[in-house]
Amino acid sequence: HHTDVLIDEWDILKGKQFDLTMEDNQKLLLHKIKEGHYHCLLLTPPCNTWSRVLFANNWGPRPVRDARHPLGYPWLSDKMAERAAVGNTLVFFSSEALAIASTSSCSRPGGPAFFIEHPEDLGTMADIHGRKAHPASIWQLPDIRKFDTHHGAFTRAFHQCDFGAPYSKPTR
Repeated sequence: HHTDVLIDEWDILKGKQFDLTMEDNQKLLLHKIKEGHYHCLLLTPPCNTWSRVLFANNWGPRPVRDARHPLGYPWLSDKMAERAAVGNTLVFFSSEALAIASTSSCSRPGGPAFFIEHPEDLGTMADIHGRKAHPASIWQLPDIRKFDTHHGAFTRAFHQCDFGAPYSKPTR
C-alpha cells in the first residue's frame, strides 16, 4: 500500500517567507490551519533560550529566563531581551496554532492531529556556581499546560537516545 504525504515545512532557514516571527507569516499559517489545510501539525519551537544547558556552563550564551521569569529577566540588555522575545513569540505562536487545531472542525472530526516537542521540565538544578536554579520550560506555561487535558490531548516524556540519538536529552 502506497500513501503520498505532502509536508509544508516552515523554517526560517528556507527564507524570510517562512519566518514565523513575522506577523503576516503567522496569519497565513493560522488561516491555513483554520481552513483545514492540514491533517497533522508538528510544532517544534526553538529551545535555545529555554535550555537548561545555559545554566550549566560559561561556554555559551547566558540564560535569559528562569521559572520565576519565564518570559525573560526584566534586567536583560536589549540584545538579550530580543533573544527572549523571539523565543516567546515562537512558543506563543505554537500555542495559538495548537488552540486552533484542537478546536477546528477541519477535514477530520476534532480537527487535525497535533504534536509539540520541547525539552522536558526537569525542575531545579545546581548552576555553575553550585546555586539552585530552576530553568524555565514551556511546560510551565499555562498556554501550553492547557493542552494536557484539552480534547483528549496528553503528553509523554522520553529520552531521545531511545530513538537513536547519541545523547539522552529528555524531551516531552
